[in-house]
Amino acid sequence: MLSDSNKIIHRKKMLVSFLIFTGIFAFLFGRLVYLCVWQADHYAAMATDLHERERSIKAARGRILDCNGKVLADNKTVCTVSVIYNQIEDREEVIQVLSRELELTDEYVRKRVEKYSSMERI
Repeated sequence: MLSDSNKIIHRKKMLVSFLIFTGIFAFLFGRLVYLCVWQADHYAAMATDLHERERSIKAARGRILDCNGKVLADNKTVCTVSVIYNQIEDREEVIQVLSRELELTDEYVRKRVEKYSSMERI
């Protein structure tokens, strides 16, 4: 069995271990509260920025020529608008804005916007 001095040392080790783990838990819980309460607006803005992005994708291929040197296919820069169905709050507003700005019919845009998929190109 353990002697009295060994029991005291064992209890002190257990107390120190308990205090260390309690301190780590308190720190992590405090950090979680800080991020969820005081930094919530910052992270919400960052999440919103992820939903809307513009990027330029370079065309990977070159010109395609026939045997006479006539161009059959050439690189062309195009704009693509993508709609993510799950992230649309007001579908009617999105349909109206897209049809007006892209000069497309409401029916065409509605068919594309209301099609449920992870992403739809218009």
